[in-house]
Amino acid sequence: MVQIAGGAHRRAFTPLEKKYKKMSRNFLTGFTLIEVMVATAILAVGVLLIYEALFISLDSFNYCRRYLYLAPRADDILWRAGNDLACFGAVGAIGSSGEFNVENKRVEWSLGYGEISSKSKLYRINLSFLWKEGSRDARLSRSGYALYRETE
Repeated sequence: MVQIAGGAHRRAFTPLEKKYKKMSRNFLTGFTLIEVMVATAILAVGVLLIYEALFISLDSFNYCRRYLYLAPRADDILWRAGNDLACFGAVGAIGSSGEFNVENKRVEWSLGYGEISSKSKLYRINLSFLWKEGSRDARLSRSGYALYRETE
C-alpha cells in the first residue's frame, strides 16, 4: 500500500514503488558516519581559515596603529638630531639610543649619523624604531640630512 494525497492508500503498481517499499523496510534513512566525519572535517578547515585570516588582519591593524603612533615621534627625534647637527656639528649632544613603552610594548630606538662630505659638513642621519609585533620584529626607519653651518 502506498499513501496518496488526502490520506487514502492504494496498492503499489509500478516496479519502482515495489522496490522502494521493499528497501524502506531493510534500510534506515539518514547520514552515514563517514558523511558526517567528512562534513565535520570540511567545516573545521573552513573555521581554521577564517580564524587565520582574522589573526592576520588583527596583526596588520596593530602594526599600522603603532606605525601611525610612532611616525610623528620619529620625525620629531630626527628633526631634533638634524637641528643639533646643523647648529653644533658633530660635537652636539645627540642621544644615540633609548626605549619607551607604547601600549605595554617596549619600543627601542637607535640613532646614527655620519659625515658624508667633510668639505661641506653634510651629515646623514639614520633613525630606527624596533618592537615586537606578535612573533615577528617590526621596524620603522627614517633618514634625513643636516648641513652644519659654521658661525663666524
